[in-house]
Amino acid sequence: MDILGSNIEEDINKAKYIKKVPHKPNLLSFFLRNPINHMSVMYRKDKIIKLGGYPEIKFKEDYALWLLAKMNGYNIANLQEILVKSRLNVLTLGRRKNIKAIISEFKIQLLILKKRPYLILISFVFFFIRVFILLLPNFLYLFVVKRFNRSNIDA
Repeated sequence: MDILGSNIEEDINKAKYIKKVPHKPNLLSFFLRNPINHMSVMYRKDKIIKLGGYPEIKFKEDYALWLLAKMNGYNIANLQEILVKSRLNVLTLGRRKNIKAIISEFKIQLLILKKRPYLILISFVFFFIRVFILLLPNFLYLFVVKRFNRSNIDA
């Protein structure tokens, strides 16, 4: 195993959610979202150094690194257990939803196209979906995140 992550538990406005990630993420799962919870990751240092370390894509360094690893055939998996607990709040949203985050999304797509130019159409479509979600007002963004990217533990 080159990169190993896990599911995490998030406290969002005092409600508990599981942020599930796929056991064996495929390339398509990287277009939809970052399929690796960075705070839970362990990796083989020699492999990451071979890739050049974290790319300089502000706010998306980890996502870019995992994507590069996937495109270079690294073995990536996620344990389905919850190994980390965290909180998501308004300050977190401020860091994730701003013009710099949108620029970072664009840089991620350039990274994809540099390695796999034939993915231009799918890359273009998912770029606009991801940017649209980032532009949503916070309450709608949270609704989308909780609805499509989390499972409520309290329910």
